[in-house]
Amino acid sequence: MKYLLVLLLITQSLIAQDVKPPGVLVLNPIVFDLDETLISPSKKYKATLTDEQVADCIKNKNSNEEREFVKKMYEIECEFGRNSNISVVFTTYVYGWITFKLSNYFDDAITYPKINSGIDSIQEYRKIAEEQGVNWIVNIKSVKFNRASEVLSGTVEYELWNKNVDQIVEVKTVEVDSRNRGMEMSCEDGKLDCLITNGAIFTATDVLKTMFSKEEYWR
Repeated sequence: MKYLLVLLLITQSLIAQDVKPPGVLVLNPIVFDLDETLISPSKKYKATLTDEQVADCIKNKNSNEEREFVKKMYEIECEFGRNSNISVVFTTYVYGWITFKLSNYFDDAITYPKINSGIDSIQEYRKIAEEQGVNWIVNIKSVKFNRASEVLSGTVEYELWNKNVDQIVEVKTVEVDSRNRGMEMSCEDGKLDCLITNGAIFTATDVLKTMFSKEEYWR
């Protein structure tokens, strides 16, 4: 419930500001550490798409789309899923949630997922932002999923960089669980799918909260 309330506050913040459309790049986790009991269940997320399947993905997503920047987003998303695994799926969930929420407020928000090659400096953030045409980078450093008895839990560590202030504006570790919270976060209680869903949504919500916390990030 608290995450839905946070999104309400974000909405109120947006209404009160005249802001630039965001461009957000979401980098997949550099480290994805699974409890040994979760390695086998995680294999269901592995898949490799053929060129034809990627082309079909792009065609289907763009079938009723006229905006060129959205077509580009879909093309990148489909290519990102070409070699899928639990890290790619988790990143797609984070990217998807951020995209979904920003689209409620901006007609021209741009979001992309991208394979993370590691960022060690502010200069590298600047370079990637320039290459990708974005003003925000969500750098997911690590995801760790654990099992204690029958309880699944985990942590997501990420950095959030903003172009306007040219700084990492947040470094955070998000604690997650596999409890079904219903509504938009509905999932099967206690399962790996629920841990992924909660981890992605908790992370994305914290990112959005920080994005709209200061006017200087937007002007």
